[in-house]
Amino acid sequence: MIHHPVQSMYVAAYPMGAATLLNVCINLFYTEYGFGGKTFLYVIWGFWWVVVVLSCICCWGMIYMESTSQNHTLQSFNASVALPFVPPTVISSTGGALALAMAPIAPGKALLTATISVILLAIGLSFVFMAVTILLLRLIIYGHPPGISVISTILPIGAFAQPGVSVLYIGQNFAALLPVAGSTSPFLGSEAAGKTVYFVCVGIAVVLWAMTTAWLVIGLLAMQTEIRKHAVPFKLPFWGLIFPIGVYATLTINIYRQLDAGFFRVYGAIVATTTLVLWLFVVGRTLALLRGGVIFELPCLEDIDIGQRRLFRRRDIEAVKDKSQPEEKNDVDKHVRKFKLVAQGQAGGSSGLGLAVAKELASQGAHVSIVARDKGRLTAALGEIESCRASEDQVFQSFSHSLFTADESRAALEDVVAKHDGLSPDAIFLCAGKSVPKFFLEYTDEELSEGMDYGYWCQAWTARAATRMMVQQGRKGKIVFVSSLLGMMTIPGYASYAPAKHALRGLADMLRMELLLYNIDVHIFFPPTMYGSAFDEEKKTRPWITSKLEESDDALTPEQATAALLKVGGNFITDLFRASSREAAPRNNWLLDGVYDLIAYISIPFWLSGVDKQVRAHREQHLQYLADKGLLSRS
Repeated sequence: MIHHPVQSMYVAAYPMGAATLLNVCINLFYTEYGFGGKTFLYVIWGFWWVVVVLSCICCWGMIYMESTSQNHTLQSFNASVALPFVPPTVISSTGGALALAMAPIAPGKALLTATISVILLAIGLSFVFMAVTILLLRLIIYGHPPGISVISTILPIGAFAQPGVSVLYIGQNFAALLPVAGSTSPFLGSEAAGKTVYFVCVGIAVVLWAMTTAWLVIGLLAMQTEIRKHAVPFKLPFWGLIFPIGVYATLTINIYRQLDAGFFRVYGAIVATTTLVLWLFVVGRTLALLRGGVIFELPCLEDIDIGQRRLFRRRDIEAVKDKSQPEEKNDVDKHVRKFKLVAQGQAGGSSGLGLAVAKELASQGAHVSIVARDKGRLTAALGEIESCRASEDQVFQSFSHSLFTADESRAALEDVVAKHDGLSPDAIFLCAGKSVPKFFLEYTDEELSEGMDYGYWCQAWTARAATRMMVQQGRKGKIVFVSSLLGMMTIPGYASYAPAKHALRGLADMLRMELLLYNIDVHIFFPPTMYGSAFDEEKKTRPWITSKLEESDDALTPEQATAALLKVGGNFITDLFRASSREAAPRNNWLLDGVYDLIAYISIPFWLSGVDKQVRAHREQHLQYLADKGLLSRS
């Protein structure tokens, strides 16, 4: 997630969410109900400092990530780039509320809190100005983002409105805390300083309100233009409208309280009511679409998983491409250049995911060996891999083996390592699998047996042969299994495929622990539906109810799946099922996996209920289908 140019921006949601919880504790629990007294307030103050640190890390850290490990262009620039700069302003407003609460019991600490809030506001707001200036240039040159992404044009409202709320708090703080008794400072001891700061802050708040209003108009014009072109489907990005408009309403109402102007009172009530109605609409539509899972189809989330550990970091790949580094210092280069790939399966390394992985690794400087059964396809695949060559000394090989038995898998591995001084591969990708969707009653005995051969034994035998070779040679390595989303859940029509993929997960979970004894890493990949020749073949036998249940799925191309595979990831739906069925497997990201688990806990029962309902509704049609096939006698 942290390397993705869009998804990484949402890291900012963590400190902003924490600030919201602190606001509830301050304004509701302490101020309204007097909960906890002085001790509780000091606890909140301690947590506030923690969130201050997190906000600064988010702000400067994301600037660093954007400049060192992400790719950005002006055309792809959108308002989400400003998100990491908002947490300092959010926690600044929280500091303002906290300072007001602390003023009667600890004026010195309250003044310190207010001062830090001013610094945070200045940091966040200065970066927001810079980012929004670039955004305006992007809109002028390239126009607004298309489709559902047009909602991002509303985000600057929150980026300006939140500092407006914060600056009002700061004005109130200094008006209440200044002058400081006994201070010889010409500022802190001045009778007029507090009121002067207050007046200036109110003026700044009005200016920020005006800028917020201007961006509201820009956002609404962009949205109406896109809506007039074509219907914008309701998806999760609609939730991005709530916070900006809500904080805009808060700023408007707070300005009314300072100026006692009727316009701001009425307008603030209108915006606040609009926010409530919008929130009710978004909640209602989300719940309505939750059952089918359509709501979770996000733009760009299907490309790269948002929270998985990478097999190789970006700098490792760049080290391979940098031929100018001295040989004795480039340890990463030597390791990755020795990298050998075994991709295998129905078409194995000769097509689909196996071929896409082989080409990607070849472009990164790896030695690549592919294994499959079809010699013609292997020859064609080797030509495609050759076109991705990064250096003259790379070794590319292909071998024809079935891999259905232990002997065949061992022989394939021996062929692969022959040109590499007999050394075991640095990593093996096991891309086996063959899906022939049918009803359980339609499968022949041979088809059910083949399902386990293709989906489980091909990978299991090869993994064992590779493990033995690595252990005997005392070499570290990586074994990457390729399962499927159907290895964590399933739907009707995959009786020969899903069991093998579930079994593969069990094997990978066990080997992950056992192979720690030999410093061998084990990973497993759970891709969703993928386009390709295998996908087209599945359509020929896929039952109607299976197609119906999968009609809203967004399939990945082999290249998209490869990008996720090299991070041992998947997509958002895959993560929901992975987190909810993790069992004893380690977490990829303890915080994100917890969020996924919570979402899955709520949403998967709705999804399952919808699937069951569709299957039951198909019962009569299915029985007639079986009768037509001669598998059922209906009198």
